[in-house]
Amino acid sequence: MMEILIVIALITLFMGMTVPFGMNFYRQQIIEEVTMEVSINLKAAQSYAQSGRANSPWGVRFFEEKYILFVGEGFEEREEMYDRVFDIPYGAEIPGEIEEVVFELGTGYPTITKRNED
Repeated sequence: MMEILIVIALITLFMGMTVPFGMNFYRQQIIEEVTMEVSINLKAAQSYAQSGRANSPWGVRFFEEKYILFVGEGFEEREEMYDRVFDIPYGAEIPGEIEEVVFELGTGYPTITKRNED
């Protein structure tokens, strides 16, 4: 009986030590995936603007739980039929003060709009 209690205690101790490491690894993987996805979509928006796709500038607008790849001079003036919405998984966030990046038609030159901190 004592052996069973020792084995259960050891298993509990082992699980208590490994779960935090696993959660940290999982969180880091999510952050890396989101970083790569955002980078790819910013490059896509720039490429679309440079190539004249939809004959318009392209941009990316960031929100708390998602970001949107859009066509237009700005998010408010966008053509919604082109919107591509990407969710930001729980545990990840887009840090900083950038709210929107719009790439100029033809050149792909970025214009960055910062968040209003009211």
